Amino acid sequence: MVIIDEIEGVDGATEAQIQKTIRMQLTDCTIICASRVLKNIIDYDRVIVMEKGKILELDSPSNLLGDASSKFYLMCRKSGMYEYLYQLAGQKEYVLEEVYFSSFDFIFIFIFISIPFNSTLKY
Repeated sequence: MVIIDEIEGVDGATEAQIQKTIRMQLTDCTIICASRVLKNIIDYDRVIVMEKGKILELDSPSNLLGDASSKFYLMCRKSGMYEYLYQLAGQKEYVLEEVYFSSFDFIFIFIFISIPFNSTLKY
């Protein structure tokens, strides 16, 4: 299991290398990632949208993008990149363009990749 807390202010080249490494080297890991960068998580398996410590939504990016009442949907719409993000949802490829969300500071997005729902956790 890998836990990632993405930081702001990383230059584009470094961010691209980080995302490439995650997608190429951690393919057999469960990843938990806290991110405000929509393009970094749009191809993940599951998204949890939280506000004030409460889970608001839990689903795949594709399903959340298909629900006009979803907070995730609204964030993607407000980014001006909805159609682009919708096309990328679930494709498992890295996108070099950046989509940041400074107006949604109160929402934290936690993303899960490759969570084996039928397996037992081992410590």
